[in-house]
Amino acid sequence: MKYTKEFKLECIRKRKEGIQIETPPGYKNREGFMRQVRKWEVVYRFLGEAGLEHGRPTLDIDQRQELIKRVEAGESYISVALSPFVSASVSIVSYFLVWIS
Repeated sequence: MKYTKEFKLECIRKRKEGIQIETPPGYKNREGFMRQVRKWEVVYRFLGEAGLEHGRPTLDIDQRQELIKRVEAGESYISVALSPFVSASVSIVSYFLVWIS
C-alpha cells in the first residue's frame, strides 16, 4: 500500500513526539506498520522529504562512480548500498560490473 508524503511526515512527527499512531487498514498487526514508520524515519533523516516521495531517486554517473570507488576501496556492497538508499546491493554490483568491463 502506498502512502502520501504528507502521511509519512505526520507519522514521523507523531513518533518523535511520542503520540500514538493509528494503524491504518491493510496492516494485520501494529508491529509491521511501526517497522515501516521507522524505515520512513531513517530515509527522512538521510534524504529529507524527497526520500519520502514515490519512486526511487536515480543516481547520476558521478554518484555511481563514487559508490564504485568505495567498493574498490574494500567496503562491502551492502554497506555501500545502504548509505545512499540504493534499492539493493544488486544495483551496486551491476554498477561495479559495468565499470570494470
